[in-house]
Amino acid sequence: MKEQIKSILPKRAFNALNAQRKQLKAFKNLASGYGQYKGLMKGTCLNANGEICPWYTFPALDYLARLDLSDCSVFEYGSGYSTLYYAERTKSVTAVEHHAGWFKKCKDEVLPESVNLIHAEEGKYVETLAAQKQRFDVIVIDAIKRPECAKAVKNQIESFGAKLVIFDNADWFEDEAQNLADTLGWVRVPMRGFGPLNDYAWQTDFLINPKEPLTLMKPQRKPVGQK
Repeated sequence: MKEQIKSILPKRAFNALNAQRKQLKAFKNLASGYGQYKGLMKGTCLNANGEICPWYTFPALDYLARLDLSDCSVFEYGSGYSTLYYAERTKSVTAVEHHAGWFKKCKDEVLPESVNLIHAEEGKYVETLAAQKQRFDVIVIDAIKRPECAKAVKNQIESFGAKLVIFDNADWFEDEAQNLADTLGWVRVPMRGFGPLNDYAWQTDFLINPKEPLTLMKPQRKPVGQK
C-alpha cells in the first residue's frame, strides 16, 4: 500500500503525508507506550502498566526497571511517587521531606514498615542524611538545596560507601552533578528525554560506582514502538 501511494503522489506530498503518519505514531508511543497520557489524566506518575513510578525521565525509568534493587537500602532527598516505587522493590527506604503538606500526603499513604519517612525543616534538611549514620546502596537527589545535598552525599559515600546516586533535573545543576561524579571517581550517565507529567524533556543522571555496580537484569520489554 505504501509503495502504491508513493507512486501516485508527488514526492513532496508523499513525504509530508509520511512525516505526519510517523509523528502521530511517535505521539501514540509517548502517550500510550510509556503511559504518559494516562498519568496526565490522573495527575500521577504512571508507567505503561498503570503503576506508580518515580518522576524521572523515561530513559532513566527504563534503565531503573532493569536494576536488581531487592537487597538495596535507599535514601531519598525528597519523597513522593518514587518512595512508593522503591518501597515495593527494595529492602528499605528512608526519605526526607521539607514540605509539611506533602509530607502529610505521603504519610497518609499505606506504606510498609520498611519505609522511614522523615519531616525536616529547610534548615535541617541537608544534614538528615549524615544523621542516619549508616550505609545506603542508592541515594537520590530530587528536591530542594541540591548543590548542598550533593556535598552531603559526597561526604556520606566517603564514610559509608554506596552503589548508585540518582540526580534528577541534573541539566539544571550540571556543575554539581559532574563535580560529584569526578570527586567520587564514578561513571556519570545522563539520561535525557521526556517523562511523566511534563510536556518537555529534562535529564535524570545515574552516577554509578564502577567498583560496586548493581546487577543489570535482561531487558524486560522491547523498546517502545518497536515491532
